[in-house]
Amino acid sequence: MSESERRKFDEGLFETFVGVCKLNKIDYCTHEDIKFYADLVAKGDKRCVLTCSKREMIENQGLMPRGSATKVCIVAIEKVMMKKVPDDKNDQEEIKAALMSGCSAIGNSGCAEKRFFWLPFIPAIIGLVKLAGIAAAGYITSMSDRESTR
Repeated sequence: MSESERRKFDEGLFETFVGVCKLNKIDYCTHEDIKFYADLVAKGDKRCVLTCSKREMIENQGLMPRGSATKVCIVAIEKVMMKKVPDDKNDQEEIKAALMSGCSAIGNSGCAEKRFFWLPFIPAIIGLVKLAGIAAAGYITSMSDRESTR
């Protein structure tokens, strides 16, 4: 994927996550949290914040914009996305609706055009978030309260 494609993908993920939060009434996520998570999924977890080991995740939690509060936001988005099946047309429509909702919520122009551009990428969005979610969920759920709020 070229740098400009990755940037577009990052932007699409951000808009999708904003829409997921809006449509699912996840009101404790900030735009900073959502941007952080979109960047992480689009560009990879090079700093081992969510997808390496539990030890690294705990050590690197301070790299999250709001620490454990960002993690709570990410878990909420992942819970919604983990239920989605990449090849299911209804799930694809829900993600497309989230993308459109997020796009208009942040005031981007060209939301209608994005609907058609992003359609082929929606299964990939679902799949990537599921992969990141599966990796992170094991560490997050196995943490003690003390570890998860550092």
